[in-house]
Amino acid sequence: MQLLKSATSSLSVASGKMRVIDPTAKKTYTGAAGSTLSFSRSGTSLSYTFKTPAGYDVIARDLNKDGVRDINPAPQANLVTGKLRIQWEGTRAWPSSTAATLLINKSNAESSSPGIYRHGVLEAGILSDQVNLVSSLRLNDEYLYGLAEVPSSWPSAVLQAQAMAGRTYAMRKVNTLKSSCDCNVTDETLDQKFTGFVKENERLGYGAKWKAAVEATLTRTSTGVPATGKVVMYAGRLADTLYFSSSGGATRNSEDVWSTPFPYLRSRSDPWSLKTNANNPYKTWSQKVTQAKLAQVFGLKDVASVAFTKSADLTIKSATAKSSTGLSKTLTGNAFRGSSTGVGAFSAWITSIKPIVAAPVATTINPRNFCTTTVKVGANMATAVSAAVEGAVICLDAGTHKPNNLTLKSRQSLVGNTRSNTRLDGTVAVSTTASGTLQRIYSTKIPSTAPTGLACTTGNLCNSTQILYANGAALKRVTSKAAVVAGTYWIDHKNRSIYTTKASSTTYRYTMASATRSVNLGTWSKLGNVYIIGYANPSNTGALWLKGAHSTLYASTVAWNHGIGVQSNGQSTTISGSLVRLNGQSGITGSTGKNSVIKSTEISANGWAGYKPTTFTGGIAASGSATMKVSGSKILDNRGVGNTSGVRTTNGAVVSVSTSTVSGNS
Repeated sequence: MQLLKSATSSLSVASGKMRVIDPTAKKTYTGAAGSTLSFSRSGTSLSYTFKTPAGYDVIARDLNKDGVRDINPAPQANLVTGKLRIQWEGTRAWPSSTAATLLINKSNAESSSPGIYRHGVLEAGILSDQVNLVSSLRLNDEYLYGLAEVPSSWPSAVLQAQAMAGRTYAMRKVNTLKSSCDCNVTDETLDQKFTGFVKENERLGYGAKWKAAVEATLTRTSTGVPATGKVVMYAGRLADTLYFSSSGGATRNSEDVWSTPFPYLRSRSDPWSLKTNANNPYKTWSQKVTQAKLAQVFGLKDVASVAFTKSADLTIKSATAKSSTGLSKTLTGNAFRGSSTGVGAFSAWITSIKPIVAAPVATTINPRNFCTTTVKVGANMATAVSAAVEGAVICLDAGTHKPNNLTLKSRQSLVGNTRSNTRLDGTVAVSTTASGTLQRIYSTKIPSTAPTGLACTTGNLCNSTQILYANGAALKRVTSKAAVVAGTYWIDHKNRSIYTTKASSTTYRYTMASATRSVNLGTWSKLGNVYIIGYANPSNTGALWLKGAHSTLYASTVAWNHGIGVQSNGQSTTISGSLVRLNGQSGITGSTGKNSVIKSTEISANGWAGYKPTTFTGGIAASGSATMKVSGSKILDNRGVGNTSGVRTTNGAVVSVSTSTVSGNS
């Protein structure tokens, strides 16, 4: 089964050892728990490095050829012709009382978390100039344990039926090796969805329930090896066990879909999928298709109307479109509704096709009405996020929270009460001691040497990340000790000190920017209703990172952070209804991420730290292959951009600005 095909890949082992069998070196290497493997292509060969948990090379080296094994050697790349085999403890290939798991980054397309695998043997090779990872599993149990096609909370009889259908489907593929994956099946819905140990280890006993259903469909020998497994047969052959999430009220004859009739694939009524307690989202459905899409499907300049005919089973038989000039084009029902050739209709049961004559009514959904968990002030946010499932809505109580490089899982939402009363604060409390006529703050968090990452304008320590706040308001940084007056401060890196004028007290409290980043957003994750302040993020990094594709920031303020306000690297990210202001470097940046959207957002007064115009300075800065569309926004009074637009692009990046106010940038 193919788990991943990618330009590069990496994996690690947890709770046990991992060993690598290298056919080229004709050697086997063993790594401890926490060891990692990284793969890439080198010509036609597979290149891999094998690291210990401490980051050294697992493979013994004598690089200076003195006959003595190197101590803690740096990892070296190894080239393999053929396939590398990876085994881990507690599997059939490596019997052990230790039950290790293999974690493969990017192997689950629906999650930003690594895929977790308990069983099998992994082979790594090169296929079509990419790293190809294929797992060998015992079909009757190991493969089925990780099959994630139905919720494990369903009745046991349903789970057993799914196990039999899944086994039958896979057995029909066993004797066919696909050249596209060098496998029998993939782990995605192109075949059957497989999530490995995540499925069999589901919480609240659901994983155990699914495994019990699989076990109920097979028998084992006295040594525990599967002997027989129940499958679906017709006329002495394995049946084609096709299944789906919703029938829409009836199934169809096979010849109406694929042209070939099968006696066991006959249309049957399915009234259960239409019952209210089935909670079927496709019991009735509607779908909107743009004029441009319809014109593309039918190959016409435009589409004024669509008429259709029905087959005997009441599914769509054909669809005929007519353009505004009277031209018409007819498609078969399957071509019209298909995902690749047509509009991608939810099913073949189409009852009407009509134009939209009224503008849709906007609906606002408050995510705080759907809180999965609520984090109180002072509680550990990382623990709450880790415990929450993908798709969870994690709500924050009003007050000050202290996340430090928190990572949201795929489709998780982190929601404050309002942006005015829910702060994500990266500061630590500091106090003063008298030093002559000034007050001194000493902290080991201040580096003893001023950083020099990017070029600064004359008189500025633009790379110094420490911002000083008094009672939550940022003070102004000056360039020398002699220039310190009320409301200002000076950073003395040599003595790891900050000098200011007023002594700290119970009514006058100082805080200093310390944490490097607030939150990293995963694929489809969202953050809103918060005020992000006080992050000592280094140059070219953001106080907030839109890392995952389709991640979103909304209704929030990002202000008074040292480096970039919002760093957007994911594809199709969105920033809406927000204020990105007074950040030391750029307000918003993009690199590599395409089709990002910024709307109804103010980006103002960023660049105060004093950077010279570079890749990421000014209001909005983009580099590489990044593309951004800005609309209905304000780009005001940003510094360090090198032009009056407030937007800086390099290396082919594209930022388009429309219906926005642009003023005061320099």
